[in-house]
Amino acid sequence: MGSARTASESLGFTVVLERGDVAFSVPKRGNRAPFRVQAGDVRVEVVGTQFKVSRNGQHVRVGVRDVVGNRGSEQIGTFVLAVLEAIDRTGRVGMTEPAAGALADFRAFNFERIYLRPAARRQAEKVIRLLRGLVDHFSDAPHRIPDAVRSGSVPVAGSDAAAAAAVHYVSGMTDRFALGLGVELLGWRPEDLPRGV
Repeated sequence: MGSARTASESLGFTVVLERGDVAFSVPKRGNRAPFRVQAGDVRVEVVGTQFKVSRNGQHVRVGVRDVVGNRGSEQIGTFVLAVLEAIDRTGRVGMTEPAAGALADFRAFNFERIYLRPAARRQAEKVIRLLRGLVDHFSDAPHRIPDAVRSGSVPVAGSDAAAAAAVHYVSGMTDRFALGLGVELLGWRPEDLPRGV
């Protein structure tokens, strides 16, 4: 629940959010004057949607879809325009609100529900073990690194130079190629390989 006041303007209707959360369902505005929510320095103009605005002191958040839309192309377009607007305003690369807040919320959602969920973490651990295994293998067998052989300067096995060459080689592999080498060179069973989650 939030604390808000309303202001009717000749050019539209504005809700000023002083603190807390407010949720709205605004019908499509069509040719009618705009509906706005002002929360600190952030002003959201609504053309018609359901959305939520949260304010805690000067920290303001607007629901991601309400700011950037539902389609990927809309979202990317909104973020790019917010970066260009920030550059135009300040001369520095940044992102204007409310898109910056929406991007932060989007990122937090992805980390909480996708990247850091238990199944994803288990797969990440397998990927790390596979990559470490491949780097160790090629560090100990640098003569199997195509670039080193082509250049005619194969580093000494186990050396820092061999480790650097191995990291460079493994980092350029496609997922499929690395998974295949995990089976071929490291003896991994296919069912133990990392899988998409």
